[in-house]
Amino acid sequence: MNSLLQILASPAWIYLVKALLHTLWIGALLALPLALLLRRSSNPFLRYRLCLIALLGILFGGLISWSVLNPKTSTVMTSAALTPALKSQTQPAAPSLIPAPAATASAPSLSATSPYHPPINWIPWLALLWLTGASFMLLRAAVQVACAESFRRRTQPLADPAILALVEQARKQLNILRRIGIVASEQLTSPAVRASSCPL
Repeated sequence: MNSLLQILASPAWIYLVKALLHTLWIGALLALPLALLLRRSSNPFLRYRLCLIALLGILFGGLISWSVLNPKTSTVMTSAALTPALKSQTQPAAPSLIPAPAATASAPSLSATSPYHPPINWIPWLALLWLTGASFMLLRAAVQVACAESFRRRTQPLADPAILALVEQARKQLNILRRIGIVASEQLTSPAVRASSCPL
C-alpha cells in the first residue's frame, strides 16, 4: 500500500490529478448549454452528437489543463523569472555608510522542542480513489455489455406481420433511417431498446 502511494505521489500523477480536478468545473460548465440544447431538440441523432461533443469537450479540457500544469512549462517559466534575480545577485553591492543596527536578544524559540508534523499529501489518496472508481465503472460497464449480449442471443425474431408493420410505420414517421429489428423474449414483460454504438 505504501509503495502504491509513493508511486501515486510522483509528479506525473500529481499533475494528472490536478487536471482531473479541473475537469469537474469544465464538465459543469459544459453541462449547462448541453441541457438547454437537449431540451430544445427531439432528434435522437442530434442529441447523441451533442452528448458526444460535450464528452469530447471535457476530454480536451482535461488535456489542456494538464498541458498548462505540465512541469516542463512551469520549469521554463521559473527559470525565466529567476534570470533577473540571478543577474542582480552577481552585481557587486555598493558599500553602505549607515551603521548596521546592533543585534537584539530574541526570546528562545519553542519550535526546536515541539515535534514536527508533516502536512498530509492528499493527492495520492485522490489518485487511488479515482483509480478505484474508474476500475469499478469499467468493470460494471463490461458486465452490463456482456449481460446484454447474452440476453440478445437468447431472444427470437418476431414474425408477427401486424407488429412489424406498426414498427415500420413508426420508423418512417420518426425519420429513423436504420432498420429496426424486433425480437421477443419471455424474460421481459415490457418493451426495451438496445443500441450498440449509435441510437436508432
